[in-house]
Amino acid sequence: MTSPVSMPAGHKMVAIDFDAYENATAAWTTWSPTLTNLTLNNGTQIAKYRQVGKTVDFIWSFVLGSTSTVGTSPAFTLAVAPSTNWAISGDTVFPVMVKVIDAGVGHYDGEARLSGSTVTLFYKSSVSAVSNITATVPMTWGTGDALSVNGTYYAA
Repeated sequence: MTSPVSMPAGHKMVAIDFDAYENATAAWTTWSPTLTNLTLNNGTQIAKYRQVGKTVDFIWSFVLGSTSTVGTSPAFTLAVAPSTNWAISGDTVFPVMVKVIDAGVGHYDGEARLSGSTVTLFYKSSVSAVSNITATVPMTWGTGDALSVNGTYYAA
């Protein structure tokens, strides 16, 4: 038996229907991003997103094959246009995790800059410095090396 709950004057109780919330969450959907300074060829790309209301979660990975290439300032486009409400100097700030993976050796933390719907990737060359990714920086790219990004942003 449930006891009645006493609420202070002026306050209202709101019930949360967790089953309804679970049913409202979207399934992951695949999208085909436009790549800039990245050539997939025989590599592997995973690009998935889900949107609930204006919140968009995404995962993207690019694993190099023997004929894949990485150029200076690699970038990809998002599936859903982001809001520009938080733009600073034309770039939108959004929480993401970026990993630059040197297969069998280790990884570098990275950062991403969002301009319009394009995400440009960088790596952290030190705790306080962010540098451009190139064909030879932070390493010479080879088969199995990868870029991995996941994050959340607010849709337009």
